[in-house]
Amino acid sequence: MVDRYEFQVSGRLDQVVRDELATRVTALDDSSGTLVADVQDQAALLGLMATLESLGVEIVSVEQLPAHPDQNGHRRPDVTGRPGHGTTRRRSVSG
Repeated sequence: MVDRYEFQVSGRLDQVVRDELATRVTALDDSSGTLVADVQDQAALLGLMATLESLGVEIVSVEQLPAHPDQNGHRRPDVTGRPGHGTTRRRSVSG
């Protein structure tokens, strides 16, 4: 199952970082410091976090976004951005 996570990061991302994350991040809003990524499992989540750290990106928080069943009953990430759908787990990250 794929889970969708939202990362809040500090500062602006330079082009090198953006290029490195291009295949791993599904959405990036540099103005708000928000990255969204779909990850397969905890190892992939930790790998993405390690990549961000190695690129000098400071992670402020990580939030697992809610998932909803599709017409086949499979869970899929909610991309509507509507509050109150499913559960959300938010964790602050401190270095």
